[in-house]
Amino acid sequence: MGIYFKMKKVTDQVVKGQVLLTSLTPKLYQMVADLSAPGLPEEKSFDELCQLLTDQLCPKPNEISEQNKFVNRVQAGEENISQFVVALKHQARTCHFFCESCEATTMDTHLRCQFVRGIRDENIRQKLLQEDSKTNFNDLVKLAVNIESSQRDSKQMKMTSVPVCEDKSFDEINKVKTSFSRKCRSCGGVWPHMKGKPCPAATKTCFKCHKSGHFSPQCRSSGVRNVTYEHEEHQLHEEEEKNYEKYITSYGLDADAEDQIFAVQNV
Repeated sequence: MGIYFKMKKVTDQVVKGQVLLTSLTPKLYQMVADLSAPGLPEEKSFDELCQLLTDQLCPKPNEISEQNKFVNRVQAGEENISQFVVALKHQARTCHFFCESCEATTMDTHLRCQFVRGIRDENIRQKLLQEDSKTNFNDLVKLAVNIESSQRDSKQMKMTSVPVCEDKSFDEINKVKTSFSRKCRSCGGVWPHMKGKPCPAATKTCFKCHKSGHFSPQCRSSGVRNVTYEHEEHQLHEEEEKNYEKYITSYGLDADAEDQIFAVQNV
C-alpha cells in the first residue's frame, strides 16, 4: 500500500486511513469500528489504524518467553547448518535484542553465541571456538558450512571408492567360477580350457586303455581290463592328481573355488 501512496502522491494521514478502510473486508472493518469506539474509524489516521490492526492481529510476544525459546534452540537431528541458521534468525526476530543505552542491536552477538552453543557436530564446534572473538556471526556460519560440506564430500568419496574395487574383484571371481558349464572329456576339468592353457591330459597315457590324450577316469573304452600292477596304478593316480593340481593352480583358483565349479557343473 505504501507503493500505491507514492504513485498517487498521497501524503495526508487521514486520506491514507480512508484508503486503508476501503480495502478491508467487512469482518475486519467491523473489528476496526469496534476498536475505534466511541469514535469512528474514518476519524483516525493511517498510522493509528495500522496500530489497531497490529495490536489485535499480531500481539507483541513476551520477550522473556521468546528469549528463552531462543537460548534453548539447538540444531535438530535432521537439520543441516543452513537450516539451523534460518531457524535461529527467525526465533531472534521476536527477542528484541537491543541495547537501550547505546541504542544499537545486539542480535549478531546473541546469534553467534547460540549458533556455536547449539551446533550438533562437536568437531565443527571446536573449530569455531578456535576463531578470534571478533569474528562475526556470518563468518562463523560460512566456516561451519564449509566444514560440513567437506565432511559430506569426504564421506561420499570413502563410500564410493573402496567398495568399487572390492565389487570388481568379486565380480571377476564370480565370472571365472560361473563361466564354465561343462567338463572336459579328456581330463575331467572345466571346459573350455582357458586361452593358452592346454588340456593337462593331452600328452598323458591312460593306464586302462594305454591310449594317449585322456586320463583313466575319463576313459570311454569298453571291455578293457586293467593289467597294471597295483603299485604302478597307484603311481599313475598320483601323477594325474599332481597334473590336475597344477592345472587348477594355473587358473589362479583355490580348492574352494574348484569345489564350487564342480558343484555348479553337477547340478
